Amino acid sequence: MANLTEVHVSGDFAITMGTLTGFTGGQKLAGKYILYFRKSDNGWKVQRDIWNFDG
Repeated sequence: MANLTEVHVSGDFAITMGTLTGFTGGQKLAGKYILYFRKSDNGWKVQRDIWNFDG
């Protein structure tokens, strides 16, 4: 599950940041993410997807 915490837009670029949680193999995971978007003629496209787990 992802929880959006911030959005920054400047012209044809946007950055979203948030937290994420989930489970794998019965272990709870938590972390953070950043998505970097660029606007094109076909709409907004993800250019970078960065995430990492806490701890």
